[in-house]
Amino acid sequence: MLSKRSKTIIVIVVVVIIGLAIAILLMDESYFFTKEPVNLNINQQKDNQVNKVPQSAKDFEPVEPINQLSAVEQTLTVVARNFSEKYGSYSTDSNFTNLEEAKLLASAKLSSELQQVIDTASVDDNFYGVTSKALKVTILDLDESSGTGQVEVNMQRQETKEGMDDFVYYQKIFLSLIRSGKTWLVDTAQWQ
Repeated sequence: MLSKRSKTIIVIVVVVIIGLAIAILLMDESYFFTKEPVNLNINQQKDNQVNKVPQSAKDFEPVEPINQLSAVEQTLTVVARNFSEKYGSYSTDSNFTNLEEAKLLASAKLSSELQQVIDTASVDDNFYGVTSKALKVTILDLDESSGTGQVEVNMQRQETKEGMDDFVYYQKIFLSLIRSGKTWLVDTAQWQ
């Protein structure tokens, strides 16, 4: 039988070997990411196997690979989505909390304009609310060197008025974004 010390040494060696194997896998990104573009067409196989596809199915066009967004494009998309949903939602019960939250994603110029709206707006006694959900964000223009971008956000909006049925409609909002340091901020917002 092995002594207690021998068993301990064996366990330590096994743990070190497993740890090294995991470290090597984590260092080699090619293990996790393929270098070839992924073709999402299920009618093609990578292993050179012969597909038994009916003749009519062979006439379909190949599926386009999904476009990957750069880190800056992802940031613009997230900022535009979050700003649009906050800016486009409102309730008479919330005391302009939506605009206070939107100001956190706005440039100094737009933040000042939003504050003016908060300061001068009057609240109706009857309940009124709008809930906005960003459905699609499209980057229309992006110039990383100058730190500017133009984004279109397609919104689904649900309007609620006291004593009336809810009304759902769709609306676009166009945003101009600017980079301030490493942060992207909304500089203008226009509903269409």
